[in-house]
Amino acid sequence: MWPFHLSLELAVGDDLTTEELADRVIERIAREQELAVSPRVFMNIETLHPGLSCDDLQQKRGRSNNELTRFRFDVVLRKMPSPETTAIIWIDGSKYHNMEEIHELIRERPRRTLGLRHVPNSRLLHFNDSVERQLSPEEPDSISAVHPEDLWDLASTTPYSVKSFWSATRAGYQDVLLQWNDDRVEFPHRQDWESATNIALATQPMHGRFLRNVVPMLRDYIGQRLPAYMLPAAIVPLDQFPLNANGKVDFESLLRSVPGIVTEHGGKAMSSLEEEVARIWAKVLGIEVVGIRNNFFTELGGHSLLATQVVSRVYQELGINIPLRSMFESPTVAEFAAALSTISKSAEAEPAMIEATSEAVIHSLSDEEVDAMLRRLTE
Repeated sequence: MWPFHLSLELAVGDDLTTEELADRVIERIAREQELAVSPRVFMNIETLHPGLSCDDLQQKRGRSNNELTRFRFDVVLRKMPSPETTAIIWIDGSKYHNMEEIHELIRERPRRTLGLRHVPNSRLLHFNDSVERQLSPEEPDSISAVHPEDLWDLASTTPYSVKSFWSATRAGYQDVLLQWNDDRVEFPHRQDWESATNIALATQPMHGRFLRNVVPMLRDYIGQRLPAYMLPAAIVPLDQFPLNANGKVDFESLLRSVPGIVTEHGGKAMSSLEEEVARIWAKVLGIEVVGIRNNFFTELGGHSLLATQVVSRVYQELGINIPLRSMFESPTVAEFAAALSTISKSAEAEPAMIEATSEAVIHSLSDEEVDAMLRRLTE
């Protein structure tokens, strides 16, 4: 799920540090409103639903490299106990970088079922390389890789049936089964997927809906019943509090790990103008930190009266006169700062035009007319 959401965030094209990008991905996963399920769920389906077993897991077919082929998969569940399987020895497949080497392996070990772990996957490995290029100043090592569709094509030219699925223990690689005749082999490699506890089982769409819908409703509810000074700066759903080594709440980890909270996880300011706007908003709202993507009204607890104060302070401290409606049209620091920048540039252009026009008028006046104008200005 992490690579999928990372690809979506990279597609936005923002210039972010590695830490900022990771924060964005965490926030995107937390706000996901669609259910995404890990292969681990199906590998262990028997423990969740006795009588069901995972009969097959496969990458999506197709030669195009897109979201569908990179991150989605097909699964076949069997409503009966799994049949007995044939034990095989799994070979290290990381040294097989092209189909010629795969064909050579088949010639060396004919008429037997072969299992290869960690075969370079061109769909994912090249994607991982592009990610590294964006996140690291160093050029990643270029590795030749095998396209899954080339593996499946083996079935049309050899007696083998072919299965290919992502590796659970090595990102950008795939496990491959070259199945001879009717041998039944457990696939994918179950032990790898059972031990991959770092891979989340699924997204939590209700959690995303909670953040999007329930939190603003709850803020409105308590806002009608509590005085302003008692309103919380943030309302954040937590599975549990992060604890430090002493078993106490780790507040630093709390702020760093919770997406959507009123912190830098809303995005750090990228310009001096965004910093000034964030500072003014924090002062008006009575909170310490404002992220550039936190919504003034739905996340930060702002309302029309506070928006009026923001507009007034912006004029007093930055000298930019912006209409109140801009707060509603641009409710995040990033959007509001962009609106201010547009107005500021327009304001700078206006005096320049006036100055140029005045200069042209003065040049058209006679010496006597200029002297008369200057006397009137000094009187």
